[in-house]
Amino acid sequence: GHGHYDLLNVEIYAEGRPLVVDPGRYTYSEEGDNFRRWFKGTAAHNTVCVDGLDQTPYRRGRPGKHVAVGVPGPRLSAPGLDILAGSAVSPCYDTRHTRRILFVGDEYWIVEDRLEAERSHRYDLRWHLSAEAWSATELHDEATGPVVIAPGMVLAFAGSEEVSLEPGWVSARYGVKEAAPVVSVRAWGGDARFLTLVDPRRGDRVSRLRIRSDADSSGATIVEVEGPGAARDVVAWSERPTHLSLGSLACTANAAW
Repeated sequence: GHGHYDLLNVEIYAEGRPLVVDPGRYTYSEEGDNFRRWFKGTAAHNTVCVDGLDQTPYRRGRPGKHVAVGVPGPRLSAPGLDILAGSAVSPCYDTRHTRRILFVGDEYWIVEDRLEAERSHRYDLRWHLSAEAWSATELHDEATGPVVIAPGMVLAFAGSEEVSLEPGWVSARYGVKEAAPVVSVRAWGGDARFLTLVDPRRGDRVSRLRIRSDADSSGATIVEVEGPGAARDVVAWSERPTHLSLGSLACTANAAW
């Protein structure tokens, strides 16, 4: 009854400041616009919303018999590369959501979200930013895909997903809410995939995320992260038992999945 419908939700901090945040609680009241339900819902968290539905049907009190279930995935830690994975299934739709988070070189994150279903759905990947980012966030169309520039970070997306900025809310303490931007990334179909780069570095840097090969002969996904000048990292991972690698001008790390 007190939990939120937030399986696979993440919060991201860097350099002592919040970048991607959980909007919080705000209120238990259901009067008026029923912000209790909004702050509790799946769309108010940093995860994927399917067909605009919550992962678990909304109830005021204890949840019913049918609730969403999260399944922990494997974790890998090696010099220059940390990976954490998990999945979620819901009684409200037939989609299985699998999330993989890569922390690369102690510098930035790549988040992969895979959606698998027999039927076609609308998928909304949502990233909630801090109140500091309100009126200070910009969306740009780069050659490699959309890029969002916000205080303290760059969000870059691979592929041709539809990306927009929407108004949202955050509540740092009970009963008080502040306006904050939401980055919404959409896709349609039975199966879909989102790739997000969360890079806390700023200045003149506008990071870009590019899919070099969606599936090579080993079944690996290979992406390039482009920084300023000639700096570039190549990161690869696979669903199959293989090797994961990070390569750049400065370092190389290899680890078995």
